[in-house]
Amino acid sequence: CSCSDIQNTFLAMRLACSLAGLHDPQRNAIPPAAQVIRWATEGGAGALGLADEVGALKPGMKADMTLLDLGRPSYLPFNSAARQTVFSEAGAAVHTVLVDGRVVLEGGRLTMTDEDALRDAVEEAAVDLRRDFAAVNARFEEVYEYLQEAWLWSWREDIGIARTIAPPRF
Repeated sequence: CSCSDIQNTFLAMRLACSLAGLHDPQRNAIPPAAQVIRWATEGGAGALGLADEVGALKPGMKADMTLLDLGRPSYLPFNSAARQTVFSEAGAAVHTVLVDGRVVLEGGRLTMTDEDALRDAVEEAAVDLRRDFAAVNARFEEVYEYLQEAWLWSWREDIGIARTIAPPRF
């Protein structure tokens, strides 16, 4: 998830299906929701070189688990855990999270972190972050025209990259 300010597995799973749908208007390439969940769990663990430790619920693995409240709107009426998790959930139903067997979130609240102290620290850091962002944004504005032209050129010319969406119309 390199193009957003949020790291949300649920949204990434939905995006995996959506991009496949853009690429294939016949919808033949859209993976089943259960497959996407396997990509997010077992596949994610494998990509990180941790397939022997995490990514599945079985003996010998670390007890990393997310428990969802199936009474939340995303699951009503309850039809398919996989489909509703991939296509409807955004994180609101996350009730409890275990990492290596330790409960780190329960009832939607962090158990090992003082949320008020964290909130205060983030607000304090945000002052410097906003100042730095303004400086970076000002430098970006100086080169935006050139970056825009390069981007448009990359759509006009074959640069050896397969794209999943239609190019802009010129």
